[in-house]
Formats: sequence, structure tokens, C-alpha cells
Amino acid sequence: MNKALALAALLLGAACTHDTAEPTGPTPNLSATVTRGALTLKVQDFATNPGIFWALPSIVSSPSTISIQSTQYGNLCRESVDGGAAVTGSHVTLDVTFTDKPDAVCSAEIRALRYTADIAAPAGTYDVTVVHHDGARADTLVKQRTIVVP
Repeated sequence: MNKALALAALLLGAACTHDTAEPTGPTPNLSATVTRGALTLKVQDFATNPGIFWALPSIVSSPSTISIQSTQYGNLCRESVDGGAAVTGSHVTLDVTFTDKPDAVCSAEIRALRYTADIAAPAGTYDVTVVHHDGARADTLVKQRTIVVP
């Protein structure tokens, strides 16, 4: 009888256990904006499905602006995104840094990060380089020439 009582207590305890390490329900979409010098970096995250392939960052120009957009797996609950841009002569470099938040408590759903970086630049032809930093690793993802019109 004691074994049956112990088993019942164990099962009841297991049924009542609630794991507080992971929130339940869908995570709301998060967003952040960084403005630093000529750069305005807008970041958002959203729920997505596994197996989606995102291409390399895209670079387009419009009057007085170079816009770079990229999407990858990740979310703003688990990592912060920061950026910096350097416009030196005919060269533009965008550095985007992804930093893990080690103590973050986030849902397990699959999410994606999308950023749009707008860099103010006078009219001219520019060689644009996009570099992603993640921990100690830096990856040059795109090098492309673009023309900014007045």
C-alpha cells in the first residue's frame, strides 16, 4: 500500500509541476531602432517556419540613402542587435553585431530577425560592404557597388 501511495504522490507532483523557464503562448513581435551618425538601423522579429532560406543582404539606393535589408533566424528576446556605419570617400561599411543575452527567458518558437539599415550618403558611386559580427566571428556577407542619386 505504501508503494501505491508513493507512486500516486509522485504522479500528482509531476502533473502539478510547472516549468517557469519557458513562457507559453506566442511571443509578440519585438522591434528596436538604433540611430548612430548616418545610420538608422530598424530591427524586428517575427514567428516563422523552419526550412525557410533567406538570401544574403540586399542593397538598394534611393535619393541620399543606401538601404540594406537582411533576414535570418533569431529573435530580439535572445539577442540584441547593434550597428555602425562608416562612410569614407567612396566606401561604405555596415557593421551589424548580434550579441546573445545569456539569461533571457524566451519561448521555443522559431523566429526570424529582419533589419533595415538606412545610411545617409551624398550623391555618388559607393562600394558597400556588409559585415555581420557574432561573438568573436566576423563575416563579410556582401560587397557591392551602388549609385546614390541626389
